[in-house]
Amino acid sequence: EEALLDLAMVENSRSKSLVAKARFQKGNADFRLGLNARTNDLDVAISRWKQSIANYDALLKDSPQHADALKNREQARKLLLDTLLKRAQENLQQGQQQPQPAEQRIQKLRNAMEQFHDANEMKPEGQQAQEAKEGEEKSKDLLAKALAEEGTRKTLANNMVMPKPNQPMVMQPDVPQIQEGVNMLEDASALKPEDKNIAQQLDVGRERLANALAMQALTYKNIEPQI
Repeated sequence: EEALLDLAMVENSRSKSLVAKARFQKGNADFRLGLNARTNDLDVAISRWKQSIANYDALLKDSPQHADALKNREQARKLLLDTLLKRAQENLQQGQQQPQPAEQRIQKLRNAMEQFHDANEMKPEGQQAQEAKEGEEKSKDLLAKALAEEGTRKTLANNMVMPKPNQPMVMQPDVPQIQEGVNMLEDASALKPEDKNIAQQLDVGRERLANALAMQALTYKNIEPQI
């Protein structure tokens, strides 16, 4: 970590050779930090190796024939791809476990989809290419379903809640929860725009939100003379 701070200052040098050396060693430092984190936190390792590759790419942009940078970048790329697929599979499996809170399941599935997508962006080959493609599709489908189910549940909330300190002292619809449900349904629709069932659920959710806001507005209007 201290080396990265020093090397970042060297990058401000006007010497192209020093800048190149600094970027190469930054790539190496982030790579080693990823190795150290791999045992305890794969997500940290993934972040470090992404940064390592970014540092090598910055060097290779100006020095495309830098043999050591090319070699090290490929090693970092291989480890990153393997780790992304491993972590994505773990998140996918955990996201399908029952029972668990909806928010936790949604987050696991979202992580899986993003990690499979990152793996796809690295243009893998052979079995890894198939694993990344199928994993991204499956996790996207499951995520859209989970978002739609939880979003619908939240939009169906009909409980009245206490007002916030800056609002009139009268019970009112739980607008924030309904809004959160609509947001989830919009996310689900963005993932699966061709799904007519999700589109219908979204329309119903938006109508319930409009009704809740209208009820809230009418309540304020009715009590205004008393304020």
